[in-house]
Amino acid sequence: MGLVSEQLLDRLADLVEHEEVRAIVKAIRGPDTGNASLKWIFTARIRHLALRGRTHLIGQVRPGSTVDFNDIASALVTAAPEDAHLLEWSKLALAHMRLMLPEHRRELKFLEGLADALMSAAMSGEARSDLEAVNLVELAVAKINSLLEEYAEYVG
Repeated sequence: MGLVSEQLLDRLADLVEHEEVRAIVKAIRGPDTGNASLKWIFTARIRHLALRGRTHLIGQVRPGSTVDFNDIASALVTAAPEDAHLLEWSKLALAHMRLMLPEHRRELKFLEGLADALMSAAMSGEARSDLEAVNLVELAVAKINSLLEEYAEYVG
């Protein structure tokens, strides 16, 4: 390995020491669960925003311009407790990115709220009763409806 490669790896290791960089890297990595809708919603947008639109550098296939409504609906229906890991890292990354990218603060707030709403739906699978599960899903739907009303410009 050449000197430049070693220096780049050292720099990368130094960057990942910072919590905000670590959160973004973990969120960009994508879900372990195979929930494609969550991946399209969060990892695609986080990649697009964190890389300042230069997603061609990492071979991202999907354009990063909007969040698709069908992906939100699918993520709501399929959200499961094992998706909590991705949602927590996404929320943390988005919170840090709001401070780093003030020009995208509004969209990042929308995505953070969406991650929080989908977390409610995901945790319905861990509910102690059917009533508690229904309440968690209803809470998620109410949060998503509110987000869609306020941030409609980010949904295609």
